[in-house]
Amino acid sequence: MINVEFDIGQDQLAMVTRELKRVVEPGRFAILVGGDSQRVLRTELEVISDQ
Repeated sequence: MINVEFDIGQDQLAMVTRELKRVVEPGRFAILVGGDSQRVLRTELEVISDQ
């Protein structure tokens, strides 16, 4: 088995609004990794608003 690690930060989760501002909206994100659609590892992360 091969282990792969990577950081998922604000830059990877951000989107650009109509006002051209980069924002990260709260919610659940699915992370999928696999060689094809039949063999996929899946996990989720949740972004919580700091407001």
